[in-house]
Amino acid sequence: MKQYIERVISIKRLKNPEKVAVEIEKVASQLHEEGWFFVNAITDEMMESTTLIFERDLEEL
Repeated sequence: MKQYIERVISIKRLKNPEKVAVEIEKVASQLHEEGWFFVNAITDEMMESTTLIFERDLEEL
């Protein structure tokens, strides 16, 4: 069974593409250290935010 988590990165707030890339890398790195694996990224139609989707396997009890 899989567990999913989403993190929303504000493009509008950060404005600068380099700052957005740094924030995405920071979030992805932190979650990877916690055992999450990147699955997908979805940017909203207005280009105001991007949602990063991660998954990990649930260990069966």
